[in-house]
Amino acid sequence: MKNAFIAIGEDKIELMQPYAPESSVARFIERRGEGVQYIGLEVSYLEEALDELKRKGMRLKSEEPVVYPNGSRLFFMHPMAMYGILLALIENP
Repeated sequence: MKNAFIAIGEDKIELMQPYAPESSVARFIERRGEGVQYIGLEVSYLEEALDELKRKGMRLKSEEPVVYPNGSRLFFMHPMAMYGILLALIENP
C-alpha cells in the first residue's frame, strides 16, 4: 500500500492507497467506498486502556495484541462496535 502522512501539531493523519485488490484497504473501499477505515489512538499503558474499554463492554477484534517489528503493540476494537470503523489502541516502545 502507498502511504502519505499529514502532521497537524502532534497528531498525524495517514492516507492509504492500495496496490493490490486483495489488500484489506482495497476490500474496504470495494465494500464501502472511500472514507475513514481506521483510527489509531496512542496510549501510554495499553493494558490499562484495554481494561477500561472491556469494563465498558467494548467488543475486541482479538484477545491478543498485534506486535509490529518495531515493538509497537496494537489492540483493535471490532468494527461492528465502532460503526464500521476499525479503532486501534497503540502502545509504542
